[in-house]
Amino acid sequence: AAGYAEAAGLLAAARAERARTTLETGEVAALALAVARRVVLDCRALDRDLVARRAAAVARERFLGPVVVRVAPADAELVRRCLVETPAGPVTVREDPELRDGTCVLEGDGGEIRLDDDEMLQRVGRALAGGPEVER
Repeated sequence: AAGYAEAAGLLAAARAERARTTLETGEVAALALAVARRVVLDCRALDRDLVARRAAAVARERFLGPVVVRVAPADAELVRRCLVETPAGPVTVREDPELRDGTCVLEGDGGEIRLDDDEMLQRVGRALAGGPEVER
């Protein structure tokens, strides 16, 4: 009986330690995500060409033909200037008021690719929290 009581006490202590460690890990994950979010926002604020350069890189690397790029209205003119065509064909830029600033969607023979910092940060947050990873 004494052995069972001792084992139950050890098990309770182990569970308490696991809960404390999990909480600390969650706090570290939240802090890391907050830092990542700040870095992403600062990069976008300091580098107005970032959205256009990312779209151009993806268009060149993932598509073999014409590409349609949907962007937030605030980013449309800059993307139009920076992304006229790819080596494989022309690029059409369309304003999409449903998209947040800094977000774009590329469509063509390579399928649909969404470049969305908020979505990426949500995936990072879930991964840090030990949640299920979302398909890219």
